[in-house]
Amino acid sequence: MVGCHVREQWRQTREVTNGTISGGLQGMLLSHIQNHLGFSMSFTPIPGVNGSSHWGRTFSVIRDGLFDLSPSSWTVSHARHALVDFTFPTVTVTVGFGIRTPDAETDTTAFLRPFDESAYAGVVLLLVLLATAAWLLDNRSRLLASLREFTVWTEKVKGYFLLTGAGELHVKGQRAALLSLLDEDWHRVIRFGLDLTEDATPDTVMNAMEGHLRKQRNVLVDRREFYGRVQEPGERFDEFL
Repeated sequence: MVGCHVREQWRQTREVTNGTISGGLQGMLLSHIQNHLGFSMSFTPIPGVNGSSHWGRTFSVIRDGLFDLSPSSWTVSHARHALVDFTFPTVTVTVGFGIRTPDAETDTTAFLRPFDESAYAGVVLLLVLLATAAWLLDNRSRLLASLREFTVWTEKVKGYFLLTGAGELHVKGQRAALLSLLDEDWHRVIRFGLDLTEDATPDTVMNAMEGHLRKQRNVLVDRREFYGRVQEPGERFDEFL
């Protein structure tokens, strides 16, 4: 589902721009990603190889220090692609950019064709989705830790639903997509601890999850205050209790 949606976005981008991305559309793409996922992104040229000159693009994506998608290494060999490794929290992804011109098969100083930036935009979307999915899965068991972590998680989920198109599914499909991002503890809470109907949307489910967290937090605070209290002078024992 994720890959299909990214390919469709990629196809539409190519049709709109005839194979290239204008500065305005590129800016819209970056703004779209930044607004919905909180990423900051920049594009910079990379130098030529073996004295040749070719245009390349590298990008860095940093989200609150949670992960860094800056390329760990660039390798341009005599093969047909420029390879770049992107390091995620749990996996390294190698992506090929830039097909060499035909004479590059024999001439190692031949120019690389400019990168197809519409294809690059599709790769950016795919990498953002992979990084978001990796973060969501890595943090499934930490959602009970604090309301702040839960808030960060919900923002990630909303961005993930937007970019993958999961928000366009039938309600049951949306709910299944949400449950796939949660661990077994949350599955039990949603099934037995929350008053939800079968047609509850992901937003309704997440609001109920937040209410559950707030209630849990209040119970813990009350217990801490109860056990931490000291009996005041002149206070009777039954009053203290």
